[in-house]
Amino acid sequence: MAYEPGEVPLEFRKKTEAVAYNSIQHFARNIDILYDDRLHPRIERARDMISNAERIFILGFGYAEENLKLLALPESIADIKEVYGTNYGIVPRRFNGIKRQYFPQQSGMGKRGVFEQFGCLKMLQEYY
Repeated sequence: MAYEPGEVPLEFRKKTEAVAYNSIQHFARNIDILYDDRLHPRIERARDMISNAERIFILGFGYAEENLKLLALPESIADIKEVYGTNYGIVPRRFNGIKRQYFPQQSGMGKRGVFEQFGCLKMLQEYY
């Protein structure tokens, strides 16, 4: 496949498509790294978006306890039907404890929880 100037290849859903480089820049500008600003207005918006979603993807997150608490997990996902998350590079024993503590609703009662030792792209290719 030939790419136009300003495009980069992006593999998704098992096929490669051209994506405008400025689109990638747009997405990158909308990634927030909050560091010490735990009262940032986008935190509340993120909690609302999570609690109103029917399906969420947790990609490249790391599952640090302070971030899970910041996003009000597991309370904010109590009614979500599907949660998908990567746990690439996390020791299974540690991740099983995280899953039991923060994602107990994702087992049983018709809910779906899929956590895989995948990278982000593979998770999206498999489950999106």
